[in-house]
Amino acid sequence: MITSDIMTRDVATISVDAHVRHAISRMLERGVSGLPVTDSDGNLVGIITEGDLMSRREIGTALLDRQDQPMTDEQDLANYIHSNSWRVGDVMTAKVRTVEPGTPLIKVAQAMLTFNVKRLPVISDGAVVGIVSRRDLLKATSFSGIEQIARGDEGIRVAASARIRNDLGFGPELLQVDVSEGTVTVVRADLTELQLRAVQCVVEGIPGASFSQ
Repeated sequence: MITSDIMTRDVATISVDAHVRHAISRMLERGVSGLPVTDSDGNLVGIITEGDLMSRREIGTALLDRQDQPMTDEQDLANYIHSNSWRVGDVMTAKVRTVEPGTPLIKVAQAMLTFNVKRLPVISDGAVVGIVSRRDLLKATSFSGIEQIARGDEGIRVAASARIRNDLGFGPELLQVDVSEGTVTVVRADLTELQLRAVQCVVEGIPGASFSQ
């Protein structure tokens, strides 16, 4: 599967020059925790998320206290602007990880894990065409693996043998697959308990099959 198979296409975005309150209202209305931020040409320039709004003067969570001396440290100044500005462009995260409609889901998942993000804007020719979230990946997981296979015990045996070899590398030299009334058993040469559990996971992912040791 690829990104375009599962992404949300009706994407709520926000202008870089919009008011932060507008961004918050849109998040609440759409039930989302982040919005891609675009410039006047519709190009992606950042993303504003709930995390970006946790440090705010209005709720007493700003990172800086009152200053007795002139503020000169660049990071302190940046933190002040982030916590006090009402312009989305000052509050958003500017460095955004993105994917394309044709990006395989394994790369989407890897990017989310590597960069610890919950969502990735989907970009085509510089424009935002969708957004893919962890929830979208969960939905894909929920509905995957329900493809049709040959019916009956022989169909299950063929499917189980092929998947065990493909996923785990266990060929006929390590085990033989037997099926009776949909129940799969394996005749094995010498599998560890963990290897056997992995075989069980493969079998239980086949529609109509159950596993018995």
